[in-house]
Amino acid sequence: SLINAGADCLNQTGSVPFEQLPQADQLTVVQWMSSANPNELPGRFFMVVRQLAVEIYYSDARAWNGLAIDHPPQPQGFMPPWT
Repeated sequence: SLINAGADCLNQTGSVPFEQLPQADQLTVVQWMSSANPNELPGRFFMVVRQLAVEIYYSDARAWNGLAIDHPPQPQGFMPPWT
């Protein structure tokens, strides 16, 4: 799956697994992925994980406090970008 391949990619960016990299190095890797070509694994992985994080965060009613909405901002039937 894309998630597994992306996690493998993260773990191959340093001499140790991603989670063991110093925070500054982790940030460098994520910044690199954020500007990578979205048609290649690092860029696509970043795009999909970011989109999932936003969708999951805003699907929780607790995230709507202070916003002018009372429902998830995602319209029903929206197709994810990776389909």
